[in-house]
Amino acid sequence: MSYERLEVAVHKNFGLLGSKTLRFLIHCVAIFTPLSLVGKIPISISSICSSYLLSMSHKTNRFEIWLKNLENTPAFRKVFLHRRLHSLFRNADEAEFLLLLEDMQKSPDQKVFVSEWVYFNLNQDQLIDYLTKQKRVLVKANKGGADSKTRYLPDHTKHMGHLGFLFLYCHYYGVQDPARKVAVWPHLSPNSFYLKKLVENSPLSIKLMSKDSWGVQVDDAQIDTITMSKAADFVWRFEPLIAAGTAQEFPEFNIAEVSLLMPDIATHEISEKKLVSIGFDPNRWFVILHVKEDKLGYAVSGETRDASIMDYLATCRIVRDLGGQVVRMGSQSFPKLPQDFPAVDYAHSHIRTDFIDYWLWANCLYWIGNCNGASVAVLPFGKPRLVTNQWPVDPNGPSRDFVLPKLAYSEKLSRYLTFGETVKYKYGRTMNKAILQMNGIKIANNSPDLIVQSFLELFGQKNAKLLNSKSSEIESELYSATRTPLNTPRMSLSESFKDSYRNKLIG
Repeated sequence: MSYERLEVAVHKNFGLLGSKTLRFLIHCVAIFTPLSLVGKIPISISSICSSYLLSMSHKTNRFEIWLKNLENTPAFRKVFLHRRLHSLFRNADEAEFLLLLEDMQKSPDQKVFVSEWVYFNLNQDQLIDYLTKQKRVLVKANKGGADSKTRYLPDHTKHMGHLGFLFLYCHYYGVQDPARKVAVWPHLSPNSFYLKKLVENSPLSIKLMSKDSWGVQVDDAQIDTITMSKAADFVWRFEPLIAAGTAQEFPEFNIAEVSLLMPDIATHEISEKKLVSIGFDPNRWFVILHVKEDKLGYAVSGETRDASIMDYLATCRIVRDLGGQVVRMGSQSFPKLPQDFPAVDYAHSHIRTDFIDYWLWANCLYWIGNCNGASVAVLPFGKPRLVTNQWPVDPNGPSRDFVLPKLAYSEKLSRYLTFGETVKYKYGRTMNKAILQMNGIKIANNSPDLIVQSFLELFGQKNAKLLNSKSSEIESELYSATRTPLNTPRMSLSESFKDSYRNKLIG
């Protein structure tokens, strides 16, 4: 556990006095323990102390000594590498740091952890430059292998959003390379029912690998990752996960009607019956609400891409007033809804199961949420989305959708950053709220009223009219900052968001 998260948990359970006492104790241990004795301190305490010292740029030497205690403990390997990289990224020369990342990436026991850190911390330009260099290495290698016709996809079944990316992958190559065969590992899937439907409806032949084969080494040249794939000999392309900044077209976001996943008739009756048991009304249309938020609450914990479920209360009331209902999806790691919140809290219900998740995506009228895996998992069903509180900024997606990015306020400049300034800012993609706060950046979430007005635009199908018109000046600024081509599918900004952006940045 990080120091920040421990402090939040103590504050929640023991109040301000408890958190102040904790801070005093951790400060004393981290600062005053003789360096000769640090190596004898338990790993768990060393982890908290290194986390505490990470925010103190003037204590780099002491931070490194506490951190070294974690280096050779497998369970803390990821924590060790990520904190070390955070410290180096803050203090090292950018060019030297990026070279260090490339070198660390070559180590098999560090590769996955380094890749995770890179995705969640480098800014747009740094990330794309870094991945472009990796792509060049793969192009240069261009190995075939004994089974060169099969592409192995170890990433595409690990998380819910990755399953959505698997759908996009299959439908892109179903057109570009219909003879392609792919292999995935079903035992990793967070939703086996959904994966089964993807396989059944895939235009590509998909081989289901056994759990026992997971540890078998596959040549890098035969692996397509969640960030890039081999399109042909000597040709690799970026995948939709990292679309912003690539200047590449992503036609897979134009999902043909015939390619959409359809409702499952066999599980319809039982799904509806179980939903009715928790308050769902089968006679009313419904909207899915999926807002990623730490259980302790967005105000005190979680990532920059998270949001507070309470900011969607007004929108849920509007849905109810329009004759619909809201089903809140997610997991029990999210905060519970208050009893008077106008939504069915499926996320905390006893009926949650794979086939009901699928039923909800297949039968909803709209999807509302923030940037979480479910925002991609719903894509194969062709439902209009209102992607709110987006961080980092990325307008790539189906053109029927609205996107509402978060804005960054610079205390140093005493103003909001433009889209262009945000994507170039050193921490313009970081998921770490504390890092932004330490650097004088405040993230402005979408206001409840903005979410309401944007939903009403989506509900009124005003976006259909916008699709046939030229991009507004503000949208053009967004597309230019993210290097999103004019002829690729792009989400629109709602008129309400454009008004808000104009008022904050232009006045």
